[in-house]
Amino acid sequence: MNTTDSPGPDQMPARPTESATADPQPASQSPIVISATGKPHSPSGPWSWTPSNLVAVALLAVLLAGLVGWRIYHNRARVRDDLTVVSADVAPAAELIDPNMASWASLARLAGIGPGRAKAICAYRDEFVAAHPGQPAFTCPSDLEKVPGIGPAIVKGAAPYLAFHANATLAPAQP
Repeated sequence: MNTTDSPGPDQMPARPTESATADPQPASQSPIVISATGKPHSPSGPWSWTPSNLVAVALLAVLLAGLVGWRIYHNRARVRDDLTVVSADVAPAAELIDPNMASWASLARLAGIGPGRAKAICAYRDEFVAAHPGQPAFTCPSDLEKVPGIGPAIVKGAAPYLAFHANATLAPAQP
């Protein structure tokens, strides 16, 4: 018999095997990759954003923005300076209008007047002519301010298109 202090084979502690201590790498976990700079990193998914990747994407974005800006600058719409913008519902009067004889439709074409104020002008004119036969209701642009809803600003805008005929036949206009 061996009288040494070492335990016998039946008394030896169990030695762990390599398969018990080493964790096998699961298939879903990606390996650690050494980049060209020599630094280890773990890519997240199939795309890895290295500094050089980020610089390339930034340069492409700047290039794309520059191309879009160049196209917009060189293909912008050209607008002539001599064009006059006119509202679609109110066209300027082609000739001078006498508010003492014009229909409400003709008056409605004046700047700032419109259909409602034109009908108010005709109603005021008809009442004035009925009360003062032979006299015109309007002898100058400022006389239009007597009509409710018409002030100095509207008169100023319509004045270039108004004409006042002193010898006009004064009769109520037909609508």
